[in-house]
Amino acid sequence: MAREEREIKIRSFTYRDEVENASGKMVTVIKQARMGDVVDLPERAITRGEELDAFVTEEDRAETTPDEEALAVSEMDEDQLTNWVSEATIPQVLNAANDDPDMAVALLEAEKAATGGDPRQGLVEGLGRIAGSDE
Repeated sequence: MAREEREIKIRSFTYRDEVENASGKMVTVIKQARMGDVVDLPERAITRGEELDAFVTEEDRAETTPDEEALAVSEMDEDQLTNWVSEATIPQVLNAANDDPDMAVALLEAEKAATGGDPRQGLVEGLGRIAGSDE
């Protein structure tokens, strides 16, 4: 069965996957991915996700340029930034950091606030690199 990695665009995407249990038997489990997560999906989950427009597309990525995004984000207050981050994809947030360590720290704090202290791993890693830390 074919598998592909996809970035989740919607707030939450639930799908079925086959995994090997402790005894070596393949079992079906229900998994959930959150907005911004990049997950390896089975073919039937990809089909369902495409029907729901659940994945980030090249068109989505091209909607804003990094400079436009960074300018708009740099003018936001803390609440606006938290709200924006809660709806933005990982690439959008990383673009908005614009290689600015201070902005990366602010975006990571906004992500933590938006997710109740459970930030998306891709943002922790990407913003940590920009900020010069391994948060």
